[in-house]
This record gives sequence, structure tokens and C-alpha cells, in this order.
Amino acid sequence: MRGMLPFGYRDFVTPEQKEKIYEIQDEFRPRFEELSKQMEALRKEMEQKMEEVLTPEQKGKINARKNEIQRRMSAPRRRPNPNR
Repeated sequence: MRGMLPFGYRDFVTPEQKEKIYEIQDEFRPRFEELSKQMEALRKEMEQKMEEVLTPEQKGKINARKNEIQRRMSAPRRRPNPNR
């Protein structure tokens, strides 16, 4: 997978430097992927512990709110009418 140059690099690095930067990104990618997995697991653990503090009624309300937000985010967006 080809990396992306950091912001501002594109206009100033040589093709050889680009390749070296891509190699460095390839070297670090697996470490970032592993950290991402660890962070996701940690986030889930934290959410579970926070949920243990809630009452059943609160859990229901929060889940309903989450479902509503998900519904809104997945609904097609209407474009505003510029003539209004």
C-alpha cells in the first residue's frame, strides 16, 4: 500500500526521498495498526466499565439516543434549497 507524503512535502522532496519516506511509512504501519487495535480494545473496556455505573433506565435511554444518532447519520442528506 502506497503511503501519503506528510503535508507540505510534495513540492519539495525528490523522487528518491519520496520512495524513502514511503519505505519508512511501510516500516511503521504494522506498529500503528497494532496500536490501533489496542486502543479499540481499551475503548471497549472503558465503555463497558462506564456502562456498569448506569441504571437499566439510563442504559435504555442512552441506547435509544445512540440508535437515533445512527439513524440520522445513515439517512440520506437533503441538500438545502438555495432558492429559499
